[in-house]
Parts: sequence; C-alpha cells; structure tokens
Amino acid sequence: MDPSKSAAAEQLLYGIEGVLSEVDPELYFEVLLVCASGDGFVAPEERAWVSGLADAVGGAALAEKVRAYQPSGDVFRVLYGRQIPHYARRLVVYDGIRACAADRDLGEGEWEAVMALASAVGVGDEEIRLIKRLIRDERALVERRRDVLFPDELPGSRGGRAARAGGPSPP
Repeated sequence: MDPSKSAAAEQLLYGIEGVLSEVDPELYFEVLLVCASGDGFVAPEERAWVSGLADAVGGAALAEKVRAYQPSGDVFRVLYGRQIPHYARRLVVYDGIRACAADRDLGEGEWEAVMALASAVGVGDEEIRLIKRLIRDERALVERRRDVLFPDELPGSRGGRAARAGGPSPP
C-alpha cells in the first residue's frame, strides 16, 4: 500500500488523512460486503464500489482481496473478536449504506444489515439520522455539480444527456 496514495484518497473521500490508519482494512471491507449481501447477494455494482474504495485507500492488493471475498453470515459473526476503532464507527456505517446503495437498490435486508452493523459498533438512531441526511445532501451536491459543470452534455453521452446516476436515499 502506498501511504501517500492512501492519504490523498482519504483526504478526497473524507476530508481528513489517516482515517483508516488504525482500522483492519480486511475487516472494514468484509463488513461492507456483508452489509451489501443483506439482500442475499452482492450486486456487481456493490462489489465494484467496495473494491474501488479499497483500491483508493489501500491499493490494488487489497482491492483484489475484496473482489475475491465471498461474504457469509452477519456482521456480528464477522466482527466477533475483532473491532472497528471507536473513531471509525460512524464511518463504517456511512460506507455500509453507500456500499448497499451502489446498485441503486437499498433493499430491506441490506438496511437490516446496516442497522445490525450500527448496533454492533454502537451507532445510535440520532447518529444514523445524521448519516442518512449527509448521504442525501451529498447526492444533491453531486447532481448540482453535474448541472453546473456539464449543462449541455455529459461525458460519454455522444451528443445527448446521459442518464443520471444516483441511487436510493436511505430509508
């Protein structure tokens, strides 16, 4: 893992460097995939999102492990005897929601897996409400950025407006 790449990615993604420096990276990404499999399977878009995040903050070797990982069980089993540092507990719930919504379908089983994760790491209802609001605000900002930067044509649209990527808001 290239520390300078990781620091730059964390700064871009989270606004602070070293966010995942004390987190077991394999555990972190296993938990995200277990949440994404809450509906019975990990959609290709969800796996691509999680492995892309792993590549950005941990490098190609970690991303390859994430691509190969087959989640089974629930977050309590994955976390048993291991832990997410206290400072990263909201972050893993935030990324868990984003991983589950990467296929634009945040299913009931996925939401239940995220809620189990929140319970396991000690994130309460008010914190979840704030995280959900943050995700909604970020999606609105992405839409606004597209409208301002690409008012006439989106890259790859071959002369027309391409479909907007988005995704469901958390329940």
